[in-house]
This record gives sequence, structure tokens and C-alpha cells, in this order.
Amino acid sequence: MRRHARTPRASALLPILAMLAGLGALSLPSRASAQPGDLVLISASEASGKGNGPSENPAMPADASKVAFRSNATNLHPEDTDPESDEYVKDLTTGALTLISTSDEGIKSNGYCANPVFSADGTHVAFRSGATNLHPLDTDSTFDVFVKELTTGDMFLASTSTPDPETGEVVKGNNSSYNPYLSADGTKVAFRSYSTNLHPGDTDFKLDVYVKDLRTGETRLASTADGNGPNDGEKGNGLSGNPALSADGTKVAFYSSATNLDPGDTDAVNDVYVKDLETLEIQLVSTSDAGVKGNGASSLPYVSANGTLVAFRSSATNLDPVDTDPKLDIYVKNLVTGDLTLVSATETGIKGNGDSVSPYLSADGGTVAFSSRATNLDPADPDSLEDVFVKDLASGDLTLLSVSESGIKGNGDTVNPALSADGGTVAYYSSATNLHPADEDAISDVYRKEIARSADMAVSISDSPDPVLVGAPLTFTIDARNDGPASASVVTMVDTLPSEVTFVSAEASQGSCTELQGTVTCDLGGLANGGSVQVVITVKPDEPGTIINSASVNAWEPDPAPANDAATSSTTVQPAADLAMSVTDSQDPVQKNEEFTYVVTVVNEGDLAATGVMARQSLSKGLRVVSVSPSQGTCPARPGRFFACSLGTMAPGGAATVIIDVLPVQVGTVWLDSTASTVDPEVDFDDNSDLETTNVQRP
Repeated sequence: MRRHARTPRASALLPILAMLAGLGALSLPSRASAQPGDLVLISASEASGKGNGPSENPAMPADASKVAFRSNATNLHPEDTDPESDEYVKDLTTGALTLISTSDEGIKSNGYCANPVFSADGTHVAFRSGATNLHPLDTDSTFDVFVKELTTGDMFLASTSTPDPETGEVVKGNNSSYNPYLSADGTKVAFRSYSTNLHPGDTDFKLDVYVKDLRTGETRLASTADGNGPNDGEKGNGLSGNPALSADGTKVAFYSSATNLDPGDTDAVNDVYVKDLETLEIQLVSTSDAGVKGNGASSLPYVSANGTLVAFRSSATNLDPVDTDPKLDIYVKNLVTGDLTLVSATETGIKGNGDSVSPYLSADGGTVAFSSRATNLDPADPDSLEDVFVKDLASGDLTLLSVSESGIKGNGDTVNPALSADGGTVAYYSSATNLHPADEDAISDVYRKEIARSADMAVSISDSPDPVLVGAPLTFTIDARNDGPASASVVTMVDTLPSEVTFVSAEASQGSCTELQGTVTCDLGGLANGGSVQVVITVKPDEPGTIINSASVNAWEPDPAPANDAATSSTTVQPAADLAMSVTDSQDPVQKNEEFTYVVTVVNEGDLAATGVMARQSLSKGLRVVSVSPSQGTCPARPGRFFACSLGTMAPGGAATVIIDVLPVQVGTVWLDSTASTVDPEVDFDDNSDLETTNVQRP
């Protein structure tokens, strides 16, 4: 019976652009109660505590709300009591620890599992396994690549060929496949493989890079020359591996010892490349600013979400003037400008004196994590143990991260860092015994640390108009910005409104706002370094005088200059007249030729005396004015259907009436329309007019 590899359900896939739009604005629910510097022991269960076996290879989605890792522990899950390496996912929001190296039916793998990677949206985890019971197509112990859909529990075998166009049949790779990497939505997975049956263009046993589309089943050979160049897409003639995908899965970075991928690379030394799967172009990455190829091995690439930045390690001595020794160092290449940045160096530019490895570039391209044995990168790290550092590419700041919450450096090797999309959270594993009270043995454990990076938040307020009339709309415009150097997450703006106003609305250019008892709170998400967000609040002043509005902004990251986190504005509120008009009839219905009365009432509901008050009357056809009598001021002696009464001055709270006796001379509906006005400033014109209708019947 022929079996096929599964493809993900469409409902489980999220649009890449919607998920990654503005990575700086990512919502980070797992950080809501966390503080900078917090260190969480991940490889532990609530039931049995810390794992009793090595736990390694952490991976996180974009928001760092979960951590995947492999473990040999036998006490983390009731169904995993053997010392074989298995895959787990820890949910930092719920605390749940899930065994994911299981088949569709939930059967635990019977072979070694390692190298987990998360999709950025947190829906899929890929890993390699030698198990024979995870998928019906895989009954041998050769390493294969699998993708677990966390929502459904479905397991996909990824290291398979493209389906046969006629039969739909696929074949599993006939040799080891490993080092998977997922696109942001988990629909594409890159991996390296020694197999000879995954693609017609690859029949040797050399290591090559593939990209599998889990929706269509297509398996593409990526370690090939430029499809538009002289070698016309020829397969690399060397070993290629360690692939990394851009968010949309259209670009794949990898290392290769091939000599036929680029005319500028004719030696068998490992170099880093980026292949564009849409244009088929390939770019040599491991070059200096001037485009000179590195003279030492370069590998372990990591690519930013948009595919324009690539981090990698290299032993080359000609990539940067500061780096002339063959020790491994970390670099970041800008594929647009060609600029190359030496990352494994202090803020002052002193290169690390020990090997630096395992680069991890944040999805937003602003931060690089790596591990190093250098003894000169931080004063707190004078030993040659491997430690984890993070480099802010904008500021140049270098931070030692393999420390406890109290700042004590780990006394064991700490390696294999992974970053959140904004670079604000790191996961790693460590054999240190002094990082966490619950971890006193030298067995490797996985941790997640909140990076204590600073973001200088600032806020300003402007008001319009100023002065403003009582009851008129008043707008407060609050601008919050992040002056860096780090991205800001969980940004919150709080505006304490003056007690003398009535709230109308609040709108933010990103995020959302709520109002409760005179306080407006806006949850604004994240702001990249240099980013800003605007909140517009509309109110109506209730009384004249001077009102003070206060706003403040804060973020999850520490603020190095809190003095500019709050601002106030002063607004002058001037009194205004507010005329309200009402009209009533003395009876309704009335008979034709039966006299009745309209009573017109004008009230000044404002705080300012209204002068030059006019009450304009408009009567329908079929009505004749018999008499007009104002309570103050004057009206025409013999008015027609249209006339105006001058009511003079009305004090705040004052009222005036006009009695109009009329005679209906036709059957049907008749009416009186009255409008009040003043020469003084006035607000709320909605009630300045009133219309009263009367039904006239036959006698």
C-alpha cells in the first residue's frame, strides 16, 4: 500500500505578512509579569521538578512565549521514562510541559530526537529523529526531519521527495537528514541531507540543502549555483549544510565547501551563501566590506526575517582589520549594502580572544546572540568557560547573559542561544550549578532569560484648541516615542484626564485604548528604536478655568532617562453661552378656524451671558398670526409667517418666552419652526432649534 506524507491543514496556517508586520510591535504576553534579568528554569515539570538528564537545544517562537528543547530526562513526563532524547515544549504562559516527539496517535518516539526549531508564529516545531514509529513511511533508524503541528498534534515527515505527478507517491530519504529550519508560518522547512533520492539533480552522497513546502509537497534542491549564471543551477560539488530561512521561506542561507556555486569561490573552504528560491540567484555572503572572500571556514548562518541580514561564524583572518587571528568570530553581513560587522567584540571594538560560536540573529535584525570562550569581552567573565553574550547592533552594547538573576556568572559552560524576534529574550542551555536555586548539579539544563536592555521612552502632549469654550470638543494629542537603544515591548500610555472634562473618545495609531473613571489606558504593543505612536483623546470641558492634563508612558525594558516619561498640558477653558430652544402647542389636535397658542421658550444653559438673543419664527402655510407677546424684548407688531423677536440679554440659567396666538385656516398638519441665536460664543448648537407640529381637523 502506498502512503503519503501529510500536508498541514489550511486552517492552521497564518499569513506571514500579517504575523510579522512590524516585528517591533509584537505583543509579548509571556512578559507581562516578567522583569528584566529574570531567569526561568525551563527543563523542569511542575510535578517532578528539574529534569534528571541533560536538556539542550532550546528554540523559541517570535514572542518567546514557548521554549522547545530536547532532553534525556526520565522524569519530565509520565510517558517518557527512558533515557532516550525526546522533544518537549514548555508554555511560559500556562506552565504546561508537552512531550511533542510523538506520532499522530500520541505514541512516544523510540529513537533519538534533537535539534528542535520553532516556527515564528509558534504553531509548528521541526526536529530530527532516528525513531521508527513516528510516521508510517519511516521504519528505519536513519535520521529524518519531522514537523509537529502543536494545535492538532499531527506529525509530518518532511525529508521526502516531491510527490510523483501521476501517482502522488513520495519516497523517504535514503540517508540521514537533519538541521531543520522553519519558515515563519511553519509551511516550509529547510534541512540538509545525504540522501540520493530526494531530487533528480542530487544522486551523490554529498551533503546538500533542501527546502520542503509542506502545503504542496514540493522538495527543492537549494544548494545549487545561480540559475541565471554560467553554471545554470548546477548542484554544489561540495558539502552544504546548516540552512536558515527568511520569514516567507523564499531565501535560504547555508554554508558550503562547493567550488562551483560562485565564480569568486573556487576553493574547498566552507563559505556562507544565500539562495533566492524565486529568482534562483545565489549570493556569496562570507566576504569583507570590499567583497573579498574569507580565507577561512565560515558556517552556521542565521538570517533576519526579511532576508537582508545574515549572521555567521568564521575563522577567516581577512574579513575585518581587527580580526587577524584564526579564532572563530561572529559576523553580520548586510546583503543590501555589503557592509560586514564584527560582532564578537566589546563596545570599544576589542575582538574576543577566544572562539565565538553559535550565532543567532533576531528576526528584526537588531540583535545577535552567541557563545564565546573569550576572556576579554566582559570584566565579569575572565575565565575560558563558554558563555552567552548578546550584541545590540545599533548601539554596539555587548551584554553577558549567562548570569543568575542576582548577576552571578555561571560556573559551567553555557551555549546554544536562541532569541525572540525583537531580541529581548534569550534561551540557552547550561551546565552551571549556580544559575538557579533548583539546579545544583552539572547536568545541562535549559533556561530562558529576559534581557535587561534599556529603552528610553519619552512622551509629549499638545492640546487644540487653546483656549477652548466650555462644552466644545478639546483634543489632546499624545506622542510616545522610543529613543532606544533597544526596542521597547509592552508599551503602555496612561493619561489622567482633568476632573473638569467629559471623556468622548480615544484612538491610537497602534494598539488600543480604554477609559475608566477619568483615566485613559492605552496598550500600544512594541516600538522599535526610533519608533513612535500617537494617541488622540477627545474631551469636552465642563466648566471655565484652567485644566491640567497629565500623560505618562512606560515599557517593559528599563528606562535610562525616566525624566521624559511624563508630560502635562495646560488648557484655558472660556465660558460660553448655550441656548436651548423648545416649542409647545396649547392643544393638539385643533379644529379649523379654532385659535390656539404656541409657546416658544429659550433657555441659556451656558456659563456666559448671551447678548443680542434672537428668536426666529417660521410658520407653515395655513396659519395666521393673531398676536405675539414676548416675556422680554420685542417682536413685530403685525408679523407674517416669518419674523424674529429680539430678546436682548439672557444671564446664565435665564429663560425667555414668546407667546404666539395663531389661527389655523386649512385642514392638515401645520407647524412652527423656531431657532435661537446670540452674538456671543456658543457651543452645542444641536438644541438651538425646535419644530412643533399640530394636526388641524375639520369642524
